[in-house]
Amino acid sequence: MANYISYARSNYFKVKDATAFKDWCNKMNIEASISGDPTEKELWMINPNSSNEDSWPWDSIYDEETGTFSDSDFMQGLASHLQEGQIAVLIEIGFEKLRYLVGEAIAIAWDGTNEAITLERIYDLAEQRWGIKPTHASY
Repeated sequence: MANYISYARSNYFKVKDATAFKDWCNKMNIEASISGDPTEKELWMINPNSSNEDSWPWDSIYDEETGTFSDSDFMQGLASHLQEGQIAVLIEIGFEKLRYLVGEAIAIAWDGTNEAITLERIYDLAEQRWGIKPTHASY
């Protein structure tokens, strides 16, 4: 059996308080980096710490019994650090020995609202468009 491998990162965004944001990132076990572009002052990006197995810390906030996120919801926590008008986009791709590929993107706004899309959605879109259910890109 192959191991699942994933890669993830965010876009660049502005935060309200860099020190508080870095502290929160450390608590959530994610890495935060400031943009190296001198024309983009104080733009931050995040990516999972390697001890998270290269994924966002969803498990630390998800209650499997109730199927809900806890009050310390990762997305709400991130939103609370964003400057007004900023949106963080978290993108993750993963695979298991190319047996299957997965991917998702979640946009989180400063006000806590979010939108998400997965690569799996293409099957539904194709079926809606052409009335044909395609086979899955997996084995």
